[in-house]
Amino acid sequence: MAAAGGQSTTPKLESPLGLSGGAEEDEQTVRHRALTATRSRSVRDPTNPQGWPPLADKLERAFCCLSTFDPELRESCLTVDEDNVVVSLKQHYRQGTIWLHGSLPTAGGGHNWRGGWRELNVQLTSPFERRGERLTGGLSVAFASAPPQSAIDMPPVHCVPNACGFTLQFLPKLLSLWGPNPGSGAQTATEPQNRRASPAAAAAAEAGAAQATAQSASVKHCAIHVCHGDLLRVLVSPSGWVDVVGRLASSEDGQWRSIVGWQTPLSMDRLFVGLTLRHTTAVTLRRVYHQGDSVPGQA
Repeated sequence: MAAAGGQSTTPKLESPLGLSGGAEEDEQTVRHRALTATRSRSVRDPTNPQGWPPLADKLERAFCCLSTFDPELRESCLTVDEDNVVVSLKQHYRQGTIWLHGSLPTAGGGHNWRGGWRELNVQLTSPFERRGERLTGGLSVAFASAPPQSAIDMPPVHCVPNACGFTLQFLPKLLSLWGPNPGSGAQTATEPQNRRASPAAAAAAEAGAAQATAQSASVKHCAIHVCHGDLLRVLVSPSGWVDVVGRLASSEDGQWRSIVGWQTPLSMDRLFVGLTLRHTTAVTLRRVYHQGDSVPGQA
């Protein structure tokens, strides 16, 4: 995509280690690298250069919080459990949309991590699959500055104006980013380092972006294999950088791995989350770290 003065603003790919995918970089990629470098110097844990908050799995509940679904902002084709933390589609429905109650909590800083992150942590399952089996259907996750006013005529989350997020399609094993400038500075764990788009691909991307709306421009894709029982962390930094991290059955060692990260226009304003489920997908909300005080075992 061409900017004023003839300079290219086509997003450049980065490796998960922050290595540049080309000689030129867009402004958002440079800003994210600078922020990551600052975290690497200030955060004492070398295994967490991004400064992500700790996992809540082994922490006392006093240091964590659990978001819930809003039963008033769900389509009738969806069912939620009595605690409003598990949602699934009723049989014979193809898709349904639900929003979380309130905004995502903001994590305080700690000894080995930086404050200001907002996190969505979910487990993906299906009532028809067993652990380790591939899921069918899909899931869209949206971040927006405000939720819908009511569930009447509520659109799928990827159609919400000015929202940004991603869509998982389980059978094609595909994760797609969407929203305003979704591919900016994108770095994935599935792409080779230092790969630059070919001239033909760059021209096609520019032509497509000229015709697309801000909601669908420059869509970015990466491969992902999601199975029953897999876990996802979606972390939004104070600068609007989004990291999707997964503990997937397809991973050989079963460890948390970075899947994709990209720059968004999100800020430190309140963030509301909507989900659109497809076919047999079920989503369970999980606890996230919230308190800003020292956490036992993390010092």
